Amino acid sequence: MPTHDPAQTARLQELCKNTNINSETLLATDYLNHYNEIIMLLDMLSSMPDMFEEITAWKPKSYIQHFEESGFHDKMLAIEAYVHVPPPIFKEFTKTIEELDTAVEIVIDAVGGAIEADMPDMLNEICKAQSQELMAYIDRLSAIINGTGHDSDDGSSDGIEDQVDSVEFTQATVEALFD
Repeated sequence: MPTHDPAQTARLQELCKNTNINSETLLATDYLNHYNEIIMLLDMLSSMPDMFEEITAWKPKSYIQHFEESGFHDKMLAIEAYVHVPPPIFKEFTKTIEELDTAVEIVIDAVGGAIEADMPDMLNEICKAQSQELMAYIDRLSAIINGTGHDSDDGSSDGIEDQVDSVEFTQATVEALFD
């Protein structure tokens, strides 16, 4: 949970200028590389089903864990700044990460079902459609990190709900194959 210390936030915003950390949101897009990895693996899976083992080995990482393990130049600053992300941005960011982590878990189960059922056409369709759906989450996170994504009450967040529905529909379709 972020701490709300305006002086500390201002100090960190100044330190983040001229780095790859957004000086307003105090977040770095480098974190998205972790999720781009699973999307890349899904894109390869339909033509290389033996990649499934690598997909199941992929696990979500927290923002801090990602930077602790990364070679990102300003990783210590990214970790320190994360604790001072403005609360509305932090809330939207963590909510979207939770939704993305759930979506990835459902997609992994779905592709596993298609592989187990030896249905390469279904596998191809799941990988193609769900890579696009997961990429929509990445786009949303990028907007939040860059300060251009705002949660609102005007219904604009329905896109995320539609994405979750699409991922859950894919999982239900695969499960129906085994009934």
